This record gives sequence, structure tokens and C-alpha cells, in this order.
Amino acid sequence: MIIRISRVLFASIITALLFGLTGAAYGVDGVILIDQNRALAGNVTPGDAPGFPVTISQPGSYRLAGNVTVPAGVNGIQINADNVTLDLNGFTIFGLGAGAFTNGVFSVFRSMITVMNGSVRAFFVGLLIGGGTSHRIDRVSAVENGQAGFQLDGDYGTVVDSIANLTR
Repeated sequence: MIIRISRVLFASIITALLFGLTGAAYGVDGVILIDQNRALAGNVTPGDAPGFPVTISQPGSYRLAGNVTVPAGVNGIQINADNVTLDLNGFTIFGLGAGAFTNGVFSVFRSMITVMNGSVRAFFVGLLIGGGTSHRIDRVSAVENGQAGFQLDGDYGTVVDSIANLTR
């Protein structure tokens, strides 16, 4: 009986180590990684349901670990916390329909949101960051979006070395 329990315990530990992707996946520097599989699995932060939008509910640093393709009709990443840095890491958040009133990155009434280093493409608005204070968009390309590349509202927003254009 003890051997059986040990085998079950051992199998459980191995399974948790190999497939324990239901918790946050961290890079070597402590940044939380987001890719297509993590988005579909959910639980990137507490309250993040499987699929899209990926909901960021806690302050911190987040980084794309690959391109992300978002189904039509939903936002890509929704930021519901202050003090969030989202590093696109050279990757792209792809939308499947610029006319669907969706956003690649969406955050309202939050402060100190930074989005940097990548692309957001084929949404209604690429990055919609509204209300709050001290937002920054840095080295982001928001192209082929239906209404706007960036919509940055609130106090003290900054856009640096970035480009936006619309669908033609």
C-alpha cells in the first residue's frame, strides 16, 4: 500500500512539473510570459479565464513569448491593474477583424501602463488606453487597424518611436 501511494505521489509530482502550466509561467528574470498557449489556457493572473482576452489583474511585468492571434469579436489583452508593463518583445498581437470594435490592448481608468517593443495589427483600435495617468507607448507599430492605431486618453501619456496607420 505504501508503494502504491508513493507511485501515485511520484506520478502527481512529475505531472505537475511537466504540465503545470495552469499557474503563471515566468521568464528567468521573473517576468510573466504570455503566448498563444498561455492565452488559451487562462490563469495568466487571477481571474483570467481561458481564451481571450488575456486579463492582467495584477501589477508587474509581462512579456509576449510568441505571436498571439485573437479571434474576431474580442479584445486581445485587457489590463485591469495599475503599474503594468507589457513588453511585446518583437512579436505581434494579430486581430481577425478590424471592424469588430475590438482592441489589441485595452485598459481604462488605470495608471502607469506601458506597452512597448512590438506590433498590434488588424483590430478596431490597436491600443486603447483610456483614463488614468502616466501611460507610455514605446516602439510599437499599430498598423492595419480600422479606427485608430493608438487611442491614448488621460493625463501625461507619452508615445515614443512608434507608428500607427489605418486599414485602407
